[in-house]
Amino acid sequence: SSATLQPVESPPKPRKPTFQLPSPESGTENDLRDPTRTHIVAAWLKQLVDDVGPLHEDTAYRWLVQSAKSTDGETVRMGSRLKGACSRVADHLVRQDTIERHGAFLWPCALRPGWTSWRLAGDRKAEHISPEEVRNVVAAVLRGALAIERDELLRATASELGFQRLARKVRASMEQGVTMLVAEGRAEEVEGSVRWVRRE
Repeated sequence: SSATLQPVESPPKPRKPTFQLPSPESGTENDLRDPTRTHIVAAWLKQLVDDVGPLHEDTAYRWLVQSAKSTDGETVRMGSRLKGACSRVADHLVRQDTIERHGAFLWPCALRPGWTSWRLAGDRKAEHISPEEVRNVVAAVLRGALAIERDELLRATASELGFQRLARKVRASMEQGVTMLVAEGRAEEVEGSVRWVRRE
């Protein structure tokens, strides 16, 4: 008897990776406070940005502080002085052209032009996702739909990133992505809808 043919199923949609910070380094509080040890913290920060950038500077600075322990082994708390120290390290790397800063986000060098990927939000707040990363999600959603009502586009973009609700700050972040895509001429708004613009 002939074998029963089984229906061919479409391959599952590939799942995007989730944004995740690496484990903190094993440092000390002096690494952050002592200017002569800036090179140690700078190496940590450059590796972090290269591995998981773009990332918001607040996320990066919290990770640096988590990498530092006080002399009694307790976790060091972020304060204005330590945040300032972290910011100076980032500025140092930017001046050396080893990372880039665009607004509040730290980027690996040469990644930003032409970058089309994104990560699930993970434990990131919506406002800690770069507008370029949101724009990439908006572009992917819009290419699949060609045209979609703006509010529906915002919800679909948020959902792709892993947000279940379009809360105020989530909406504001998604709006930035739409605005950026339109400003680049890759989409246009027509009577409340957003339409994908084909490029020849």
